[in-house]
Amino acid sequence: MREELRCNIHPENSLDNYKYVVICSYYQDKWLLSKHKKRDTWEMQGGHIEEGETPHDTAKRELYEESGVREADLYYICDYEGYDSQSSANGAVFLAVIRKLGSLPESEMEKTGLFEKLPHNLTYPHVAPIFAGQAEEYMKEHSLGHKIEIRPIQETDDMLAVSNVYERSWKHAYRGIIPDAFLDSIPTGQWANGLKQPGRFSLVLVDNGKICGSSSYCHARMKEMQGYGEIVSIYLLPEEMHKGYGRQLMQAVLSELSHMGYQKAYLWVLEENKNARRFYERFGFVQGDIVQTDTYEGKELREVMYVLEAGESGAV
Repeated sequence: MREELRCNIHPENSLDNYKYVVICSYYQDKWLLSKHKKRDTWEMQGGHIEEGETPHDTAKRELYEESGVREADLYYICDYEGYDSQSSANGAVFLAVIRKLGSLPESEMEKTGLFEKLPHNLTYPHVAPIFAGQAEEYMKEHSLGHKIEIRPIQETDDMLAVSNVYERSWKHAYRGIIPDAFLDSIPTGQWANGLKQPGRFSLVLVDNGKICGSSSYCHARMKEMQGYGEIVSIYLLPEEMHKGYGRQLMQAVLSELSHMGYQKAYLWVLEENKNARRFYERFGFVQGDIVQTDTYEGKELREVMYVLEAGESGAV
């Protein structure tokens, strides 16, 4: 009967006796769909409105139960009347613009998947595309959704905006490690000229036209590490952290190094920067034997080398 389900769309709050909600979940230009353990098809999250719940309450609950997502902005976009040859029921359609993916809890769902376009094997093939179309119109009208682009830095890019990523990331990530006096004295544009150094390549992560992250890489600068690519830096604006952007940026840098012929890479990280070290370890980097020291406002800090050998990258 699911294949037979059809629907009529109505403006939000125009129907009564709501029985269901449907959530169109959107994450970084892709639809997040769920797969039921007993079905071989993909579907949007949704379900029955329980006693005492508002449609918004149900949307929030079902989104988590069927995808694991807790961090999302929910928008009520329209109502629908669903019907087949035997019955009909009213429901509300929500758009979830996801800020961060989560782990799928124990439920009837087997897994989730991200799709640039809706797949052909949908649980509700006649209504899901209609709901998606409503969500796309709503996002366009309200300038929602994310337009993520990771690309090489260009001459036309605002170098001060790129430098700002470095400046703010340093002041956020190294607070408590590097003395405040040094961090607070970093001038605007500190990295603007360094990004153009000969032999250094840079990527920028752009979200809806805003430069939110950057990474630089090059051929190994140490004789001991010839045959390796070097990741010089990888930074994000503090408010853009924990959204999966760092993972995407690291994957892009490793891909660029691979195109340059490097299947092995290394980088430097402050020994006290435990968050960064855990991040690199997720990609298969391991601490090497080489250590160097830097001094900031009289405080000596150790930098440890992290190395990624060929075929070891495995972060998801």
